[in-house]
Amino acid sequence: MLGLAVTGCATEAAETPEPRTTGTPVPTTEVRSTARSADAAAPPELAGTWRRVVQGEEVLLSLRDTGYRIQRAGEMGSGSITVEGEIVTFFASSRCDGSGRYTWAIVEDRLQLTEIDDPCSGRTDVLLFGTFGRVGE
Repeated sequence: MLGLAVTGCATEAAETPEPRTTGTPVPTTEVRSTARSADAAAPPELAGTWRRVVQGEEVLLSLRDTGYRIQRAGEMGSGSITVEGEIVTFFASSRCDGSGRYTWAIVEDRLQLTEIDDPCSGRTDVLLFGTFGRVGE
């Protein structure tokens, strides 16, 4: 089952006095938007580049904001992601149709993805059955 999050837009008005050298401060109104993007970006602990070896080939998984890239043996695929809590959804892939949903967890600096559902076997081949170590940092 694919979940759909709906977010609203709101604004808040905050009054702040404007500094003046003489007389009484005049309040001004500052408008701050609390609108959230419909796309849920990867949190800092998930964002970055991750590495593992699959059938003797290095696989690099890069997760950035709302996009991803997978590199393996000179081949590359990319697409979009949303992250809602512990679920990351891969979609709009350059290599296959369909959305894939996975739970994610980081344990002892290793990324573990567990499939919920994904029609793209090429993506599941590199994302499952092992953990990823963070590259750099």
